[in-house]
Amino acid sequence: MVGSWSPLPSDTSELDADAEELRNFFGNDNRFAYIKAIEAGGFGTAHRLQYTETINGAVYRIDFLVKLAHQRLDAEEAMVKERNYLRILQGGMHFVKMLEIPNNPLQTNTFEGDWLILEWLPNGTLDEFIMKARRDFKLSQLPNRVLWRFFLCFIRASCGMAWPINRHDGMEEIEFPKPGVRPSGFLHGDLHPGNVMLGDFQPDGDHIITPAIKLIDFGGGLPGLDDRPNDPATENLKDIAVLMLQLITMDWRITEGNTPVSIFHLGREIKTFANPILPPTPWDPSPYPWVDPWLVTLIALCLATEPQNVPSLPELTLYGQQAVRERTAAFYDDPDESNIAIYNLMRTILYDAPTD
Repeated sequence: MVGSWSPLPSDTSELDADAEELRNFFGNDNRFAYIKAIEAGGFGTAHRLQYTETINGAVYRIDFLVKLAHQRLDAEEAMVKERNYLRILQGGMHFVKMLEIPNNPLQTNTFEGDWLILEWLPNGTLDEFIMKARRDFKLSQLPNRVLWRFFLCFIRASCGMAWPINRHDGMEEIEFPKPGVRPSGFLHGDLHPGNVMLGDFQPDGDHIITPAIKLIDFGGGLPGLDDRPNDPATENLKDIAVLMLQLITMDWRITEGNTPVSIFHLGREIKTFANPILPPTPWDPSPYPWVDPWLVTLIALCLATEPQNVPSLPELTLYGQQAVRERTAAFYDDPDESNIAIYNLMRTILYDAPTD
């Protein structure tokens, strides 16, 4: 989906015109089917298509997304920026993949305008996930083990942006920090729940009971982190902490506070903007008492007012891995935290909820 790749308003005539043009370009090749227009925005439009190939009598179908940039300088620059960033992020498990289509009609017929072909992610955006959970299932909270797994996904993605994998053989791997290697990545620049997609479940690893998180829309990315005041590897942590605030509160509109509040960590008072999940003072009751206090502390540290109090990505990776490994249903003494309960909950929200 386009997400906030489109900061300016756009009418549906542009979407309809681009849809018609894509139908013309792909319509003469029976390998392709135009499925539907997805979204229009100030920088371009997005469309869902399908590719069909028969190999040794077996039929394979792959849906994919085509993003078209408006023929305008700022839109074309955003597309070029996104393509460049996605190239170096390829191979990371928590980023949308670019696809190569054999004998792509946009290339063979010389399409006028800039375009990008991406994998189709059918499970929607994080804000849609939150809205469906609340609207269709009246959920007011997610299990702690879901929150930890999503948090670890965000940490992995932050590692991937700090130390891009830059792999182009079609394989994916988990993003890890590289201690001792200076980060060479970038700031996403527009990381909000509309630019976070839910991928698929996987047969092993971190995504058996919860789907993988995938980041999209890198047209607003900001390079040159070396001249920023914070450690470049942690520049994206504020944004992922806000995403966690939204998952805990089940409100995709929540942002960090304006006036910092205090937490006590390792004997020190630390100021943080994690207001939505913290009491007004450390002595007041928690507004979300069911949330693992260690998770609340890590999120609060990511939103600390002083950069020296923000954990490093290597530290967060270790903490996240440890929590996912050790905080089991028995740890929480809650059957709703079991593997089967979480897996069924995730599948129900993703696949069974009615959609508009």
